Amino acid sequence: GVAARRGSLAADLAATALRLRIRLSATRHAEYGAEAPVRRMLVAVEAGLPGLALRILREDVRVRSAGHALAALAPACEEVTAWHALADGNPFNDAAAWHTVTRTPADRVLPSVPRARGARPFAEPPDGAFPEGLDDGGGISAHLRNLAALGPGRMLTQQVTGPDGTTRCLVLLPGPEFVLPRTASPEGLVAAVAALARGTSPYTLAARDALRRTVPGGMPVALVGHGLGGVTALHLAGGPGRAGRAVELVVTAGSPTGSGRLPAPGARVAGLAEEHDLMPRLEGCSPVPVLPPDRLELAWTDPSYDVPQCLGAEAYAQSLDKTATGARDRVDELLAPYRGRAGKTVVHRLGG
Repeated sequence: GVAARRGSLAADLAATALRLRIRLSATRHAEYGAEAPVRRMLVAVEAGLPGLALRILREDVRVRSAGHALAALAPACEEVTAWHALADGNPFNDAAAWHTVTRTPADRVLPSVPRARGARPFAEPPDGAFPEGLDDGGGISAHLRNLAALGPGRMLTQQVTGPDGTTRCLVLLPGPEFVLPRTASPEGLVAAVAALARGTSPYTLAARDALRRTVPGGMPVALVGHGLGGVTALHLAGGPGRAGRAVELVVTAGSPTGSGRLPAPGARVAGLAEEHDLMPRLEGCSPVPVLPPDRLELAWTDPSYDVPQCLGAEAYAQSLDKTATGARDRVDELLAPYRGRAGKTVVHRLGG
């Protein structure tokens, strides 16, 4: 069909659906009318001109940097890139576009990336000052501030006796930094991308081993992760025996909630996403989300976004307290059983 220059009815319908979803994003985001490059790009999309849309994006990246350009486009970035893949006349990138159209995760991401092996965690020596410096508020904002304090390459497990007298375990999983390709985090940049499709990255393997060493069998567990720490949390909750413990709640912030294995039966997943954060758009976030009943997806727009500072855990906490208080309160209700008297607290450094 491509060689004969014949159009595809299925592709035309999909491209039309994507343009409608892009139009929906534009009506929900007033800043699209103020961002001149984004507005010009969306006009090119409406006119069915993929080459012009790509040139506008490249010019915007050259002038403002990739981070600012993509953050401005983020609420419709997934739809724009999928539409471009369907409309550019190149049949070899259509499969990725269809994953966006049908809301199904890609089966393979960077298949040439080798699987990590031999990742082992070790707990840091007990540090009384560090746990005492944590925010003990018990809500999602406090947990996000603690994730920022932990920094990449660490994990915290804390046993909490809740209002009902049951002892549960709260686990905090920070995400790696992406300022440079090489950081102190055990998640390298390429390995982090590969982690979206499979749960065998060094960070995930180390976190799973740390859970088995630290959390008593049968104790209920809640995982709270930021960025790719949230992806790791989904992998750890992906079915019986994945983490070796009974994971009943996963809360992610700035993470693609469609990634990883489905959680074990009975587990809840709540995803928080500021709509200019590109990370949740990698998979599972859409202006028209279709979610199973055990998943909650809460998105909002913070008018004060500034890349890359707005993508950090601390910025998410501030945004929830100032802009998205309704989303904060809904997640705090899920975390209510994990608010109470704190017990044994262990900070792990996850070697990769």
